[in-house]
Amino acid sequence: VTSTPGLSPETLTHALWLKIVPELKVGGITENVLANTVFDSASSDVINLTLDQTQSAIYNPDQDSKIEQVFNDYFGKPVSVNISISVPNEETSSALRQRLRNERQIELVAQFEGDENVQELVKHFSGSVAKDSILPLVKEVKND
Repeated sequence: VTSTPGLSPETLTHALWLKIVPELKVGGITENVLANTVFDSASSDVINLTLDQTQSAIYNPDQDSKIEQVFNDYFGKPVSVNISISVPNEETSSALRQRLRNERQIELVAQFEGDENVQELVKHFSGSVAKDSILPLVKEVKND
């Protein structure tokens, strides 16, 4: 994946960061590290990120070269990465994905429980709905 035309490290914002992270061609631990970071700042050749301290066990500075290669490929030029570990001041890509899943689950449960047929069955059998059994019909697909 290459960057959007006109996008360079110095034009990054946190909102763009949240869109870019899922698009990056990366997997494994490196993907997990990036998904748990927030964008802090950047210049034309340096990107500064903060890794959520609750995920610090997944990070090893030896991964920096892999992360830099991902950005070199994405931006089409050499880019250095500085990763600090702290409490993030913004939502990470991973936290965003989890929040959206949770919101979707709440929506699904409300729709299901609001269904007249479901309400009638619950009433008729003096039952209850096992909320964790309510799943979307189509599983979420990760973009690779």
